[in-house]
Amino acid sequence: MSSNSPKSPEMVALLQQRMMFFSQAGQCIIEYQGVEDHLENVFAAALSGPKNRADAIFAIARGLEAKLSLIDASLLNADAAYRTRWQELKRRVTQAAASRNQIAHSRPVSTSDPIFVEVSNDPEKPGKAWGGGNPRVEIWKKMKNGDAKWTSQDLREEFLRNKRLYTHVLVFEMDLRGAPVPDHLRNA
Repeated sequence: MSSNSPKSPEMVALLQQRMMFFSQAGQCIIEYQGVEDHLENVFAAALSGPKNRADAIFAIARGLEAKLSLIDASLLNADAAYRTRWQELKRRVTQAAASRNQIAHSRPVSTSDPIFVEVSNDPEKPGKAWGGGNPRVEIWKKMKNGDAKWTSQDLREEFLRNKRLYTHVLVFEMDLRGAPVPDHLRNA
């Protein structure tokens, strides 16, 4: 069986690697969405009024910047410590949103080590090709200053950043409400 046959061990391994890679990309997008969805709860806690009133106001906001601006406004009279924490969270949410957009709007690129070809002038002697090992999948997003490239390791790190960010947004919301925060969340 040739190495480019659909059922060759090499092709099966490459297809499994691609499925795992795209699963990682999806996990990053979904984990980020949890962060953005939780901003409504942060707004409600900062407003400290009836939740249905806060939800109705927040539902009017379209786009991330509008949502972040609503939270900024709701924290105008909050303690300086809360405003400082929020500014850091806001910076991280904005960065996570930019990364999410790069991942979601990237194109897949399959790469490998270089392939070398030796061509023979003798019709009796076939040419040779070697290399091309270490196949991998990346996603690339064309940017103003070049391509942004995401590897499997980059996606793993982004997923973990988003997971930590979600926890920090949740803890911030709980602190705003005056709710007790479990140690496992506080220390995450």
